[in-house]
Amino acid sequence: MRREQARKDPGQTEASRALKMLNKQVLSRLALQFRNVHGLCKKGRPYTDYTLLCDLDEAKGMDIGKQYRTDKKAAEFATSIAEAERERMRKDFSTAKFIAAISDGTTDSSFQETEIVYVRHCQAGKNQSELFSS
Repeated sequence: MRREQARKDPGQTEASRALKMLNKQVLSRLALQFRNVHGLCKKGRPYTDYTLLCDLDEAKGMDIGKQYRTDKKAAEFATSIAEAERERMRKDFSTAKFIAAISDGTTDSSFQETEIVYVRHCQAGKNQSELFSS
C-alpha cells in the first residue's frame, strides 16, 4: 500500500521529505560559506583567511559543515559570485536606455593599485547608480 501511494505522490514519502531537509541544510551551509568569501573579496583579503572565518563561524555555534573549507574552494566561490554579478550587470545594461561610466585609478604607498568605476544607467524610467572598486 505504501509503495502504491509513493508511486502516485512521490513528493510525500519519508525519503522525499528527508532529502528536502538535507538539501535545506546543505544550502544554508553554502550560504554561510559564500557570505564569508564575499566578505573577503569586498575587503581585499586573501583566500587563505577563508578557513579562519569558517573556524570562527563554527566557534560561534553556526553549522558550517566540513566540506568546501579550503582556499581553493574560496577561489571557486569568488569566481561564481563574480560571474553571477557580471550576468546581472549584462542583463541590466542590455535593457538600459543610456549608460554613463566614469573610472579612475590610484596607487597607494604599498604600490597596490585600486580602480574605481562609477556607472549610471536608466532602466524602466529610474536612474540607477553603481560603484565598483577593485
